[in-house]
Amino acid sequence: PFIWQVGGRFTWPDDRDRLVYAHRRGFEDAFVSEPDLPFKALL
Repeated sequence: PFIWQVGGRFTWPDDRDRLVYAHRRGFEDAFVSEPDLPFKALL
């Protein structure tokens, strides 16, 4: 999730990996962004 800020911009594709909140929310994310690869050995 990308948090929009006043005066902020989201430029594709430069900002496609920005999945960070700008502030602490008091709890951790329920989902984890995992690499979309068929085999973990390719990492």
